[in-house]
Amino acid sequence: MVEVDWESEEVQSYLRLARSQIQNDDGLIENLQRIRKEWHLSQADIAFDLGITQPAISALESGNADPRLGTVGRYANAMGYVIEYRVVPYREGDDTKADDAGQETKKSAKSTGEAGRVHS
Repeated sequence: MVEVDWESEEVQSYLRLARSQIQNDDGLIENLQRIRKEWHLSQADIAFDLGITQPAISALESGNADPRLGTVGRYANAMGYVIEYRVVPYREGDDTKADDAGQETKKSAKSTGEAGRVHS
């Protein structure tokens, strides 16, 4: 069995990095959910567009599912958005908040709001 020194700087740095990634992931899902609600779309509307069930959308939004990147992208596409992925170096002490994670989304549809919807 491998002994892990949980107090070592290397392990603590890795844990901080992991927490930062979780916050960013959560922030992205929260922003998609916020947009869905602003557009007065139900979970069932999004589920229909994605070809999945409403409980699957509920699990995704509540953090009880670990969706594939493609699923998250299709969720955004159903509302006329795209997800932009960036790989950036982790900077210790970076004040990026989970709410800022959703700023990585980019509006691709026209301002009508329905341009990206598969159905109404």
